[in-house]
Amino acid sequence: MLDDGSRIVSGATLNFDVCIVGAGPAGLMLAAELDGGPFRVCLLEAGGMAPDPAHQALADGLVELNDDCYENPGFLRDVAVGGTAHRWCIEVGGDRYFRMGKLSPGDFERRRWLPHSGWPISAADLEPWYDRALAVCGVDPAAFDPLRWTDQAHQPIPSLDGRVDSSVFVFARRAVFTEELPARLARSATTTLIHDAACVEIESEGHGARVTRLRVRSLTGRQFHVAARAVALTTGAFDVPRLLLASRADVPAGLGNGHDLVGRYFTDHQIVKAGSIQTGLGDLPARLAYYDIRRSGEASGTGALVVAGKTLDQEQILSSGMMLVPTMNPSPGWAAQHLWGRETTNRSPALASAMVVRQALKHGQRPPHLGRHLIRMAAGADDLAFALTRIYGKFPAYWSIDRGGWSEPIQPGQPEVKAIEAFQLCEQSPDPGNRVTLSDEVDAVGMPKPKVHFRWNDLDRYSARRSQEIVSRTLEEAGLGRLRRWRRRGDPLVRQMTAHHPAGTARMSADPATGVVDADGKVHGTANLFVASAAVFPTAGFAPPTLTVLALAARVAEAIVELLGSGAGL
Repeated sequence: MLDDGSRIVSGATLNFDVCIVGAGPAGLMLAAELDGGPFRVCLLEAGGMAPDPAHQALADGLVELNDDCYENPGFLRDVAVGGTAHRWCIEVGGDRYFRMGKLSPGDFERRRWLPHSGWPISAADLEPWYDRALAVCGVDPAAFDPLRWTDQAHQPIPSLDGRVDSSVFVFARRAVFTEELPARLARSATTTLIHDAACVEIESEGHGARVTRLRVRSLTGRQFHVAARAVALTTGAFDVPRLLLASRADVPAGLGNGHDLVGRYFTDHQIVKAGSIQTGLGDLPARLAYYDIRRSGEASGTGALVVAGKTLDQEQILSSGMMLVPTMNPSPGWAAQHLWGRETTNRSPALASAMVVRQALKHGQRPPHLGRHLIRMAAGADDLAFALTRIYGKFPAYWSIDRGGWSEPIQPGQPEVKAIEAFQLCEQSPDPGNRVTLSDEVDAVGMPKPKVHFRWNDLDRYSARRSQEIVSRTLEEAGLGRLRRWRRRGDPLVRQMTAHHPAGTARMSADPATGVVDADGKVHGTANLFVASAAVFPTAGFAPPTLTVLALAARVAEAIVELLGSGAGL
């Protein structure tokens, strides 16, 4: 059933067995798992059925200004049924896909050299739920076997010393979450999907011991309540802590925040331009065809270079996946991003100064030290050009990490490959100082906007550098050339500080003193409140989080069924 929050009578209370907050991929997955069962399910979505500017403004936030230049939360996600799935844009055969990867077994383990690492569940615990998520996405689990992608024309790079492996990212159709599951739930007899319904407070009793109902508002000003026996938050790493911290009537510090952990350990994946392979190209694109975006039978995907798990532990570095993309003859976009003849970065003093100036002008103020900021902006005009062309997409690249086909025979009119560039998707270390808090500004439904405190720390930078050195040696040993590694002020060149993969702000732990939710995704100390999103990740590896989030959502669905069946604490 489909309903519209802007038409629900103010003051009404709607009663359900389960209420799910957020109709992005995780919420849709969780609702689909419960749909058709014995429980009445409500799925709340703050946005409309498709993205629109008014609802999108609800995603806006604030970012602590520094040279690491993390993006505004509003730029990273869509407020609509389907959520950020609307942004997935990998092109294969005229359809749109998204990239999936599994966390490695080592990602779940405690690393003796990495503080705050370790999940309370193992890779084996999650494997059945990975399979369940893949079934919903229409993907064969066997597609993750690297050998499936190997044939005479597609060979992974050999590593003589075993320090580098090749992994696979598998793609799934985004329409599963932007069209198919929403349509299914809209027709359901047991699930009610309510759009334009922003949850602004979780009401509880017994000092957070049990959730009683949710306070909901629409952009039109309608306000109503949803009462439920179990509640699941499936919004991401910005909105989960935002809602928990804003729910203060019964618990002044916010729900689940007895140990001041809600919002801490914020992480993301950085996209780093590792460098360019320096060699006479010749047939190099064909030799690297394993790492091109392509189809293998019914599956679509691409290979990635990864530092082997045993090497990560020996070197005490974080993981990363390296994707290969060719460049072509200089284009208008390339020229705009190379005004000073150097590689550009999104981690830039010029961009930081531009953000300070923009924020001041937005409030009708003159920024302090304006002259210094203008000098920094002029010195980094190429970085600003890079940021603008990336955001507004005026000069799309012929090939990218989202568009392949470069290893195929050159066709008439196709640009010539000039170099092979390597991009890293980097794991970030869990740091309690990186966090999401509540700001003093509120949005159109009265919720405090999130504020992001973010730093890319020494281990993050060292790990990216060291991984590049290890992969470069493997390339040379394989006779593929040397990786010319790009640097700015001695640091790896960050093309994007975020891969739109925020995580970690309601971390999972068996111990309430070190985490917000337990191994089942239930908030510590609250009998009927669950979280199923990347917010629960203690560490995030380098793999895109979507598949793991879907698996966790399916697992939480089972925990809710068990809870409601037992009646414990309800």
